[in-house]
Formats: sequence, structure tokens, C-alpha cells
Amino acid sequence: MRLNHSFLSTFLTLYAALINTNANANANAETTSTSTSTKIIAEEEHEIGYIQSLKLQIPPLESVTSEFQQIEIYESKHYGKVFVLDECLQLTEKDAPHYNEMLAHIPIMEYIIMSMNMKKQKRIGSETQTETRMDMKPLKVLVIGGGDGYVVAELLKHSFVESIDHVELDQGVIDVSSDHFPWAKDLWKNEKVHLHIEDGAKFVQQKANALSESESTSESYGYDIIIQDSSDPFFYEDDGSLTILPSNVLYSDQHFQALFQLLQPNDGILMFQAETYNIPSNLEVIKEWRGTLDNIGFRNARYGTISIPTYPTGQIGFYVANARAADANADTECTTDDKSSDGRTCIGNHSSSLLASEEFDMKTVTKYFEQMIGKTKYYHPKIHRSAFDLPLWVEEYIY
Repeated sequence: MRLNHSFLSTFLTLYAALINTNANANANAETTSTSTSTKIIAEEEHEIGYIQSLKLQIPPLESVTSEFQQIEIYESKHYGKVFVLDECLQLTEKDAPHYNEMLAHIPIMEYIIMSMNMKKQKRIGSETQTETRMDMKPLKVLVIGGGDGYVVAELLKHSFVESIDHVELDQGVIDVSSDHFPWAKDLWKNEKVHLHIEDGAKFVQQKANALSESESTSESYGYDIIIQDSSDPFFYEDDGSLTILPSNVLYSDQHFQALFQLLQPNDGILMFQAETYNIPSNLEVIKEWRGTLDNIGFRNARYGTISIPTYPTGQIGFYVANARAADANADTECTTDDKSSDGRTCIGNHSSSLLASEEFDMKTVTKYFEQMIGKTKYYHPKIHRSAFDLPLWVEEYIY
């Protein structure tokens, strides 16, 4: 899900210009025709002087005001249905697979790769022994945000996903998505999906507190995978001032620590939306988040990239990392020579995107990809592998 950015002061100007253009075109037409009324929804990244807009057909298919925000569904000529919250584009039917399929399938496949590698290390016998889909243990997944349901729907394409706790703040988003998007129609009726209408940060902290107070070490308590499909934590206004947004709490050290506690030690996988590297302030926090993950105890934290035309600058990123037990860092302790110049990031002992590509198990991922229930439109094994290959200037800055 995208965040509600500030919108252009020029929005009405653009809209008026469009109306005038349509009016002139109609006036000059030799034949009379009925044209669809349109509006432009526009967004500006003031920090870099970047403006992006999309033409929508009006009136909206639905417009409701929930306890938290205005929720609207529009049609568009090229992108299909468009989901809008408080005048901010959240997703379109055409390019929603780009972001959501990656957020769902990459952590699943990363978990499989790690699980297979652990089995190989313990395996005794013929190298020709193969793994089957039934070899995967049932997975328990937590999804924070993503009220449109796309990520949850993609997770259900893996038969070994046994349980999904889906935490969404706004029931209105769930209801509107159910009414308008085919993937969400009966999604929350699925017996594997458990919907929690509440604040994601509070849900996580309460779970972490309960785990800390419990003497139980049962593997059934923690999550195998946590996916955080959250909105942007901040943005810069036109005057250069910084606006901290409600979702900022989902990027705090305390929250990441709680997520770490909720993951299964050694094999738990965290995946979260991590902004675009094309905006300087975003790139700065991308690097900071990697240092935070390292300090908490996550291993192999890697930033990946997704191409998506209707998101600002056409690119959005994610972080994927796996948890490790408290005593698992003995052989990965960061020395002074390994630390970055700011002292926060351990370069020598954590994989860069290049190392991650070398370790990618194409054969295993391809096998499980082919076993999925239903097809994808964006995700496939080769784009998974290449997602961590970043522009040189980005890689050098982050790692």
C-alpha cells in the first residue's frame, strides 16, 4: 500500500487545463460524440521537483469515507481500476502485480532456499535425492497492512502456507477492496486467513510482549515470515519541512526489534516496503534501515528493486532479511575493519546484492514456482535473482 503524500498546489490548474483541452477538442470536432469526463490525480515529490499524474474517469465507481480516510475506486483508460486513498493513488489493476507479487513470493522463496540449504547440510546419502513440495513444513505468515488484499492472495498460491494473520487498520479498505477487486472478493473468507482490524504496530508489540512474558519456546508461536506492506513513513513539504506520518512507527527501532522477536530464530524471514532510491532522503533511510536490521540481529539484509510505473519515479524497493538466534552471531561478529564509515553497518560479514545473486538457487526456486497454484504476471525466478542487482551508485551507498 502507498502512503498519502502531500498533493500538488497545481492540481486544480492541471485539472482546469485538462477540461479546457477537452472542451476545445470537442468544439473543433466535426462530429458530435459523448466523451468520458476525466480528472487528473497528481503527486509531487518536492524534494526532487518531480511531478507525476494519472488521468482517471469520473465519477468514481465508489467513494466512501471511513473512520480514517476517503476511499475511492476509479476507472482509467490504460491501468484499469485505480484505488485511491485521500486523493493518493495506492494501486492500479495493471501494475499492482509488480509490487505485490514481489512482496509475497520473494520471502517465500527466500525461506525455501534457506530451508533447503539447511537440509543439504544435514543430509546424508545420495546427492540425487530430491525435495518435493510436501517436504516444506506448513508456514505461518504475518502480513501488516496491504488492506487491498493482493499480498495475502498471492501467498495463498503456495499450498504449504498454512496460516496468515492479516492486520489492517481500516475495515473500509477491506470492504471496498472486496467489492471491486477479483483477488479480494472472497479472500477473507478463506479459512487460512485471519483478519485483525487493528493498529499494526500495537498488534506486533502486544505479541512480542506476550512472547517475552511466556516461558514457552514452542516453534508454533512465532512466524516463519513477516511481510510489512506499509505506507511511507515521512515526506518533505514544498517549503522543505519534514512531515512525519503515522506509519513512521512501523520503521522505528522498537518495532523492528519486536518483529525480530516474533520471527522463528535462525530461519524467520522479514520483508518490508523500503522506499525508492531515487529520492535522497529515501536513500539515506534505506541505508539506515540496513544498519538497524544488522544491529538488531537480522542476517543478510538486502535491498531489492521493483519497476512500477505508477509509483513516484517508477521504482520502489523492499528489504528482505532473515532472523538469527542470539547465539548465532559468534562467527559473524563485526570487527572495526568491517564497519562502514559511520560505524553502523557491518560490511564485511553481510552479503551484498552481488553475493546474494551468487547464492541464489535457481533450480529450487524454479521448481517451487512451477508448483504454485495459479500464475503470476510480474514475479518469476529470474526477476527474483536480478532484483538485488542495483545501480552501482546505489549499491556503493547502501553497502
